[in-house]
Amino acid sequence: MSIFIDLKKAFDTVSHDILIHKLNKYGIRGVANDWLKSYLSDRQQYLEYGDTSSSTQPISYGVPQGSILGPLLFLLYINDLSNALNVKVLSFADDTTIYFSDTNVKNLYNKANKEMKLLMDWLDANKLALNVEKTKYMIISPPKLKYSTTNLYVQINGQNIQQIGKNHNQTSLKFLGIYLDEHLTWKKHLQYVNNKISNTLFVMNKVKNFIPKFSLETIYYSLIQPYITYGILAWGQTINNDNNQIFLKQKRALRIIHKSPFNSHTDPLYKIYKILKAKDLYVQHALMFMVDYEKKQLPNSFANFFIHNRDIHPNRVTRQSNKIYITRPRNNFIANLPTTTIPQIWNSWTAEIIITKTNQSIKKQIRDTLSNKYLKEVKCDNSFCRQCNSQITRD
Repeated sequence: MSIFIDLKKAFDTVSHDILIHKLNKYGIRGVANDWLKSYLSDRQQYLEYGDTSSSTQPISYGVPQGSILGPLLFLLYINDLSNALNVKVLSFADDTTIYFSDTNVKNLYNKANKEMKLLMDWLDANKLALNVEKTKYMIISPPKLKYSTTNLYVQINGQNIQQIGKNHNQTSLKFLGIYLDEHLTWKKHLQYVNNKISNTLFVMNKVKNFIPKFSLETIYYSLIQPYITYGILAWGQTINNDNNQIFLKQKRALRIIHKSPFNSHTDPLYKIYKILKAKDLYVQHALMFMVDYEKKQLPNSFANFFIHNRDIHPNRVTRQSNKIYITRPRNNFIANLPTTTIPQIWNSWTAEIIITKTNQSIKKQIRDTLSNKYLKEVKCDNSFCRQCNSQITRD
């Protein structure tokens, strides 16, 4: 279960006294603490409407928004939330989620309600307020798993929290820019990405005859590829066939950039513009994630996230020793999780990647290896093929 917490005016309700006290506990003392105290104090605010302005009033709560220090100070303010709860906490600025699991759905709800009481005690002590109407929860499970939640509720101060799911008013939720649903099908997010790409393709198609190719290429890298790559480690395994809508739209974008016919082969274009296919972008990001993992360059939360074969059989050194140990998935739901698909990709590439190289050179090697296979897949259509590839130019 994941509970998505929404705080009322989170940045505006931070107590300066509590924040300064916490900073002192974190080791920010003396001159540094006095400097931050001075930074927060003696600030004024007023309201201006038309030609009328209110009188100024002192600000005794809140951290300055729109500043570099604002989000950092807020994170330090709520950093000890995890100490007050018995579950895992995921925080990014004021987006906070708590998550936990249980094999029994009734125990899951009992645990949720106990944690909500602890959460409210912590919020009251830190002078923060919860927006119950916007706080929601989701039970993430395989589609075929059947369970009953009749007469089971997650409550805060006697008020029910809205559940997200296919049998409820809301079927998905946007969390840190990615749409989640209870079965992690990513359908809503894929639709969202498709719509964003379609809007850009419409504009590109309208202006393709008036601007050069390099400008169209810039539009692609600015307004299409970021939507494809954002969060791709979570949902990228869905791009597993050539009929995927994101892949088809990516091909259309390349035809527009190169001003090619609507039915022309795109593999040479991927090669020319050094753009990876959507499914290969997932492979590249998965491999670079594992490179960072092997080099211990990921956050501490990922330490010992995977187990190597050498850890299972320390006295038996084989060619498989450096590969990630993957347990056999019990069902398709687990088989499609990043914890399964990413290690599978890594295991198929371990012989090709020299981990001692720089990340930049490894990334280039992965891109070149993936893109080199594109021309081999081309079937001649009298426009583009290996024999007549010389007809294709970038300019």
